[in-house]
Amino acid sequence: MEEKINREKYVKQIQEDPNIKKIITQYHLNQEDMDKGLHILLAYTIYNEKCDGCKGLDDCKQVKHGYMPHLGYNGVSFDIDYLPCEYKERLIHQKNLENNLVCYSCNLNSFDFNHLYINKNRKDVLEKIKTCLKNYKNNLPTKGIYIHGMYGCGKSYLLAYLAKDLANSNHKVIFAYYPDLVRMIKGSIAGGNLEEIVERLKEIEVLVLDDFGGEMLTGFIRDEVLGVILQDRMSNGRLTFMSSNLDDKLLQEHLRESTKDTDALRASRIYERIRTLMAVSYTHLTLPTTSRV
Repeated sequence: MEEKINREKYVKQIQEDPNIKKIITQYHLNQEDMDKGLHILLAYTIYNEKCDGCKGLDDCKQVKHGYMPHLGYNGVSFDIDYLPCEYKERLIHQKNLENNLVCYSCNLNSFDFNHLYINKNRKDVLEKIKTCLKNYKNNLPTKGIYIHGMYGCGKSYLLAYLAKDLANSNHKVIFAYYPDLVRMIKGSIAGGNLEEIVERLKEIEVLVLDDFGGEMLTGFIRDEVLGVILQDRMSNGRLTFMSSNLDDKLLQEHLRESTKDTDALRASRIYERIRTLMAVSYTHLTLPTTSRV
């Protein structure tokens, strides 16, 4: 008697389930089709019920921990696949970030992209970033982006969004706050690991340098560190991004250490590498609630 009551209960749930209704409507299924697949529909309903009221992975009742049933129809019969639930997705994303995203002198955990304020200008930059991400993930020719604008306009926020998106898609990323990176590089000279740091910045799949121009530039850092890194990344087509307060003119002035012709030539080489690696975008207007890297 109890088995009959349970069966009737699940048959009723089948009739009311929105996913099942959607498949019935999409494929124009009739009662005969439903009867043929009743055992699959019953199994889906029973497994799906285990997710009701779930509060997290510690509360998971599924045999495949963290995965919930997904009902499909292949044109002939019903089938059940298992996809990560929202809690499992969060864990996967967190592990992807830990494995794929390295941050130098910054922390991106506080960035909440669900509440990103978008004005017209920032929307244009964000669209360029999304296009860049789409092309890169589809193995299409892709240039990075040099984002410039005044202090507090959200440049770091936009680049953090980009870095996390790529890391979650299993791409290896380094996100570095450039002024502190320069200080770390200078300190590595005495420590004897300068070459190791430079090699890592050269070879990482995606390099993001935040607040370029906020450092005290020296000829050594420009020519023997930055120039070497950008040249290698340019030669190997590795994706590179920068944010800066410097527009095109100020960038060229910043790269010059002196007024000597030889210095101007070296500065122009770095400038051309930046322009080859990256398209230029400008953003302005301050975020209503700032979250700085």
